[in-house]
Amino acid sequence: MLPTSGLSYHWRLGDIEITRVLEFEAALFEPTVIHPDVTAEIIERHRLWLEPRLLNPDSGLMVFAFHSTVIRTPRATILVDTCSGNDKERLHKQRYYRKNWPYLANLATAGFAPEDIDYVLCTHLHADHVGWNTRLVDGRWVPTFPNARYLFARQEWEHWERAELRARYTTDPYYEDSLLPVMDSSRAQLVASDYAFDDSVWIEPWPGHTPGHVCVNARSPQGSVIMSGDIMHTALRVR
Repeated sequence: MLPTSGLSYHWRLGDIEITRVLEFEAALFEPTVIHPDVTAEIIERHRLWLEPRLLNPDSGLMVFAFHSTVIRTPRATILVDTCSGNDKERLHKQRYYRKNWPYLANLATAGFAPEDIDYVLCTHLHADHVGWNTRLVDGRWVPTFPNARYLFARQEWEHWERAELRARYTTDPYYEDSLLPVMDSSRAQLVASDYAFDDSVWIEPWPGHTPGHVCVNARSPQGSVIMSGDIMHTALRVR
């Protein structure tokens, strides 16, 4: 891993560059919210490496980072997941409600303008993975990345376009402000769950968190990376 700042992490796999772009990071959840079977003994056993980066030593809450991942290959720049967004009405998800995060400034610090993104790919269509698909301009929600093709796994889209299924998750209007404007702009493309950009970057189905959830694979002769979306929320789950 190359030197990092508080805003981004940067990895290189041969001619592939992978950069994290932070929206926000905070100590949010009791460990049992994410890991229902966790015990005090398990936390104590792993406390040395969890604190302070992943577990706040004062509150005992787990630290979560909400971020995008930018994959740059010689052929394309791909942004994976778009966090929660600014100015969104999220009465049932208050940590995303009418926020003013410096996400676009962080994107610029990482070396990217919205116009540089060729593809936007959402691992799944929860509100905190689609928010920066759009931004508010003159009272209208418009695609944030004007030159990008937005890719959604077809199975995932067909699930969330059913209003009764969205209502089981939330009544917040993320579908209306972060998904439909992209569809209406004709910048969206529904793809199979094994879609490949080329032989170095592709998706594959990892359902479970949502019906059509996908992970993203990047591979070069120097190594490989899997971006798992929300299949795994914390490093404690890996351990």
